[in-house]
Amino acid sequence: MNSHLQKVELMDETEDAPKHEDDIRKLQDDVLKDREDSLNGHEDLLSDHEDILNGLDDVQTYVKQIAWPQYRIKHKHGATQMRLCKRNEDLVNASSNACTSVVFRRAKVWNVRWFNADENTYYNMPFTYVKRGSSRNPPLFIGMHGGGNCPEYANQRQFVNHKHLYSNIVDGIYLVPRAPTNSWNMWFRREVRPLFDAIICNMIVNENVDSNRVYLFGYSAGGDGAFQMVPLMADRLAAGAAMAGHPNDANFTNLCNTPFANYCGQSDNAYHRNTANVKVGERLCAMQRDHRNEGLYENVLSVQYPTGHWMDKRDEAAIDWMASSIRNPKPKRIRWRLTHGEGATETRFFWLLFRCACGMSNNRPPTLVEGHADRQTIHVYFSGHSYRAGDSIVLLLSDGMGWDHTKPLTVCLVNRDDASTQELEVAERKLRKSVVRKSLDLWGDPNMVYATEVEVDLKHLFELSVQTTNSNVGNSES
Repeated sequence: MNSHLQKVELMDETEDAPKHEDDIRKLQDDVLKDREDSLNGHEDLLSDHEDILNGLDDVQTYVKQIAWPQYRIKHKHGATQMRLCKRNEDLVNASSNACTSVVFRRAKVWNVRWFNADENTYYNMPFTYVKRGSSRNPPLFIGMHGGGNCPEYANQRQFVNHKHLYSNIVDGIYLVPRAPTNSWNMWFRREVRPLFDAIICNMIVNENVDSNRVYLFGYSAGGDGAFQMVPLMADRLAAGAAMAGHPNDANFTNLCNTPFANYCGQSDNAYHRNTANVKVGERLCAMQRDHRNEGLYENVLSVQYPTGHWMDKRDEAAIDWMASSIRNPKPKRIRWRLTHGEGATETRFFWLLFRCACGMSNNRPPTLVEGHADRQTIHVYFSGHSYRAGDSIVLLLSDGMGWDHTKPLTVCLVNRDDASTQELEVAERKLRKSVVRKSLDLWGDPNMVYATEVEVDLKHLFELSVQTTNSNVGNSES
């Protein structure tokens, strides 16, 4: 079951909405034609009776010609698809407080909705977007508006105004979401991540967005959100930027492979934004220096303009800066600050998936997980982890990681807190269609597809001292 699209609820359709049946029929015809032209001897991949894929070439063919097209047909304008709001009243009624002072004339406003079972509450994220240029697989720029803890009409006005900023996005899709709440932390509450995931998945499916070129940025309160959400969603993004925002307690560990920039006016002293942004630049540069030999945090930028809170659109430079970056969906080195307050039983970051049978809880400290894939050896380092029964780490493996599935794999787990290690020898792994489909359901992203997985129970590493070694063990930075 798809973890993102299933949470998208529907708004009423408008007469201007696309003819879904015609779109789906055309897509099916295109898929069949492409399949006939390109399978070339791989017709056996069409069978669902055989789960095994013979090699990485088969994986690529299966994803491109079968699994991803089937996924698109299933989700394009389907029961879980975003829909066009019927009229402005639908957008207003979706909000917590009624507002009639803002009118969206001639603007198509879509909506995604996510249900928080703990609160028994639906959260809406209306959004609008414009497509510029003629790219067949356009990049996606998501801009978060300002506002915050203020009246509904003020945030609505910020939402409308933000649609007209960043006119220098000339090739791609510029998408502006409306924050689901009117709170100071409206862009980094629990509901924001699944809503962003739903939007990104839908744009990949319906607008053919290049999933390796998704960019997230924001201004003012939206900049606050960028400081928090870009690290949290770093595996989804090619780059991110915070404009005139405040970092609060942002942690930048996850940005080791994701370019990030912050822009601020030198005289923007409200909430000490100017000094806080200078410190952010210093932190990012220090992380870059500390990990230079590993090739991490290579692309960071901190800019202060001689302005106040409004930077006279000089921050438009961030668009071209971000657009120069393309995501590597399967980096060989990752650093992941794993937090446990999301209430989920599993969470993932690139090719690592953390699974907890009893669910994440707020009283568990953050965990720093570092992964290094080096051909037939994968090292995973843990720091600050408090083990619970049922905790496991899942390694997701596929092409592009320098790994040969026909040879044994060595997995070395290291607990940096007590210098204990556990080394496992994993036999030859089969490449499976079921794992490909599962990874599509996890990400909704054809570039984040994996063909096999290795799940390792962490109890031996954190409850038993299986083996102690001082090699390659040291203090880990957050």
